Amino acid sequence: MKVIMSMREASKKFVGAYESEVKKGWIAEDIEIPRAESAGGGLIKVILHKPKSCADALPLVVWAHGGGMTINDARESLGAAFFNLIECECCWASIDYRLAPEARFPAAVDDLHHAFTYFNDPEARLKYNFSRVGLGGVSSGGILAGLTAVRLGTPPAFIIMLCPMVSPECNTESWKLYSHLNLCPGDWLRWSWDEWLKDEHGDRRESRDNEANLLLRNWGAMRDASPVLIVTARCDPLHDEGVALVEVLKSAGVPVEWIDGPGPHCLSMGDKTVVAQVAKWCQCLRSARSSFLGES
Repeated sequence: MKVIMSMREASKKFVGAYESEVKKGWIAEDIEIPRAESAGGGLIKVILHKPKSCADALPLVVWAHGGGMTINDARESLGAAFFNLIECECCWASIDYRLAPEARFPAAVDDLHHAFTYFNDPEARLKYNFSRVGLGGVSSGGILAGLTAVRLGTPPAFIIMLCPMVSPECNTESWKLYSHLNLCPGDWLRWSWDEWLKDEHGDRRESRDNEANLLLRNWGAMRDASPVLIVTARCDPLHDEGVALVEVLKSAGVPVEWIDGPGPHCLSMGDKTVVAQVAKWCQCLRSARSSFLGES
C-alpha cells in the first residue's frame, strides 16, 4: 500500500500539465454528483469542461482517466491533451472515480454509470444544453467506458477508447513483447488488475474476471447503434487485446472505427496522422448516430 500511495503522490506532480492544457481553451467547473446508497453513497467529484467559445447544444463526453484503476484522478492531463489535439467542438466531464484497492470492482464502473446517468437526465441536459452524451476514456478509463456502455439500458451516443485495457488475462503477444516498457509496465498492471478484481475476502475469482473482460461482454444492445472509436499503439502491451475488441465489436454488428498508431502506450496520439484521423471521426459527434451510420 505504501508503494501505491507514493505513486499517487508522484502523479500529483502532473496536475500542472493538466492546468496548462485546460488554460488553452476550456472553462472548468467542479460538480458533485450524488452516488446511490446501493453503491456506497457519498458524492462523485466531476470536472466539467466547456469550450471558452461555447456554442449551443454541444455533445458531452463522460470521460474516465487512466491509471490502472489504482492511481490518478480527474485532473490527469491526458484527457485535456487529447481534447486539445483533436480540436473537437464538445464538452467533456472528467470523473473522479473511486480507486482500488480501497474500492474494488465494480465501484469505478458504478461511478461512471452514475455520472453518465446524471448528465443524460433531461434536467441536466437542459441545464447544460448538451445535444448528445457519450462515453470515453484512456487506458483503464477505456475499459470503464466499455463496461459502463454494456450496462446501460439505452446505448450512449458514442464511445471513445484510447489504448484501452480490455482483458485481465494479460497473455497476448504484445504483452510478451512490450510489457517491460516504462509507460505501461506489466508487473504494475498485473498488480492493478489483481487489486481491482479481488472480492471482499481478498480472493480473485474467475467469475469476476469474466465480468470485467470486455471480450466476454454482451454487445448486442449496441448493434447498429453507438459508434465506437478504438485507438491502439503498436508498441503497447495492450495492443493485441485492443485489436481483439475491435473484432468482437464487428462480430456483434457494432459500428467501430479502429485507428492503429505507432509508438508505445498512449503516445500514438502524438502522431500527426493518428490525430488527423481521430479529429475527422470526432467531427461527427454533434450529429452522432446519423453521421456515423450514413443516415439522412
